[in-house]
Amino acid sequence: MIYKQDDKSYLAEVVNLIQEYITELHRDLTFQNLQQELNDLSSQYLPPYGHLMIAVKDHQVIRCVALHKHSDIRCEMKRLFVKKEYRHNNIAHGLIQRILDVAVEDGYKEMVLDTIQPLQSAIQLYHQFGFYEISAYYNNPMDDVIYMKKEL
Repeated sequence: MIYKQDDKSYLAEVVNLIQEYITELHRDLTFQNLQQELNDLSSQYLPPYGHLMIAVKDHQVIRCVALHKHSDIRCEMKRLFVKKEYRHNNIAHGLIQRILDVAVEDGYKEMVLDTIQPLQSAIQLYHQFGFYEISAYYNNPMDDVIYMKKEL
């Protein structure tokens, strides 16, 4: 398995992976300007706007996580996803640690994220990393969204 950071050559595959993630969620995320995001991932998740971490196995992107800059002190973890067949051996754990390390290296003081109530394993994982629930940091129409934050 090969880990890559901010590699533009895999953006089309990352779009496919994010679409797989959205399909699996069974949620309408158009309120997040999803199509605009997918049309230009680099404007959201590549320097200077953020970072994109991926893992490649057999020339296929099998997992990803992104960091998006909110301000000089705050960033957001976005689009953490691992293909079903690779969800074992703490793979998501490694992705979270890598994106947290990058956030610290970039000088951020806090990271926020949102998730939804049905994703209990993700919520437990975020708690293990020291994320805690906070009030909404953006308007989300879903009634089961959970906002979280971690001091870096």
